[in-house]
Amino acid sequence: MKLIREHQTIFSYLYLASAPDLVKALIGKKVIAIDYGTMQTKDGSMPLQYPMSDIAGKLAVDKGAQLLQIPKIGKGILLGGSDNTSAGFVTIIGAGVVGTAAAKRAQALGAHVTVFDKNKEKLAILAEKISSLVATFDISEQDILLEVLEKTDLLIGATLVPGALAEKSVKKKMVSKMEQGSVVVDVSIDQGGCIETSRLASRNRPIYIWKGIIHY
Repeated sequence: MKLIREHQTIFSYLYLASAPDLVKALIGKKVIAIDYGTMQTKDGSMPLQYPMSDIAGKLAVDKGAQLLQIPKIGKGILLGGSDNTSAGFVTIIGAGVVGTAAAKRAQALGAHVTVFDKNKEKLAILAEKISSLVATFDISEQDILLEVLEKTDLLIGATLVPGALAEKSVKKKMVSKMEQGSVVVDVSIDQGGCIETSRLASRNRPIYIWKGIIHY
């Protein structure tokens, strides 16, 4: 913020919903700030956010797969399985751009994929885009969510509420049911995260452990 001068115009991905201090600082500097992440067309689509979300969804799976193999910390499995082991289980919260990209990536690796969302239309579109092999459920079906999480190796948070904080769709007690060495990658963290055990980390220390479960 020290480098920002008064009355500057800033075009960037700002993600201000989870950063009230940054909002206050920008207002204090009297800048004009345009947040790429909240720009929408008349039909509600977000053309500047789309490519970033697509990349984030793919990278979430790649990073999660890598973290599962951390010696003595991760579960030591391949998401796609091997000749001697079965494929891993990936659970995704959110059926938007991030969730769809993550589901495609995980399925391409050979993992079992389950996606939850409260928007049934989005779930139907995702299932049509990928294949019937991807299981989809309404996020309100908490019993099913808990049952799925108990066998989940990689949990990905992928919800988006433009300009607002994400809803905590996965509670701590649910995450605690996951096996030690499992991985949580909450892409929604720039909006506060949709998983209750998620918190902001830094580039220097992006990983932390909560009850034996790796968070990124």
